Parts: sequence; structure tokens; C-alpha cells
Amino acid sequence: ASATLPQRRGLIQALGAMTLLRRIFGKKAQPTTTEQIAFMLDKNADLGARDDVAMALGSSDDPAAEGALIQITLDHNEDEALIASAVDSLQEIWARHGKFETLLVQQMHPAAKKYFMAGT
Repeated sequence: ASATLPQRRGLIQALGAMTLLRRIFGKKAQPTTTEQIAFMLDKNADLGARDDVAMALGSSDDPAAEGALIQITLDHNEDEALIASAVDSLQEIWARHGKFETLLVQQMHPAAKKYFMAGT
């Protein structure tokens, strides 16, 4: 069976993210989830690259990735574009696992709450 349009878009995004991550980390191999998380949480790193990593983590089922994305959304001093990407990735992860953490969302940055409500 051929892939649906959303599946193809997801694959294209994932391939683009992997290429970018290789450039960011200077490796031929895919960086580990731990390396991606450390980079995303580094406030001194390039914001655009942090945002790309946040988007890439949406395909991870590693609980540490989910935790790091949640950390971004709870940070009331974080950039709103990065928060939006973290929300998108959390929505992907939570959709795969059939969950939604209402109480957690209520504690998030106001922008994160807005993005979650727009996506539900």
C-alpha cells in the first residue's frame, strides 16, 4: 500500500531533520536521543537548530525525549517558536500513546496552552 500524503510529509520532514542533525552534530551517524536532548535544552545553542531538534524528537518514543519536550513547554522564559515545536512533537508522541496530560498542560507556558488548544 502506498503512503498517505501526511505519512509522506512526515517522512520528508524526518529525512530533512536527520540531515540537519548530522550537520549540527558533525557526524555521519544519527546523534543519539541524549545528544539531541542536550542540544535542544542548551539555551546558548542556535535557536533555529534547537527548534529543528524539537521537531525531530516528535518521532521518538524515548521517555527522556518526552520529558525534555515537556521541560521546554513548562519554561516560561523560553522562546515561543521553540515552544510551538515542542508542543507539536508532544502532540505526536501523545497521539501515538493515546494520552493527553490535561493537568500538565495547565501548568505550561501560556503559548504552549494556546498551541495545545488549537491542536485538539
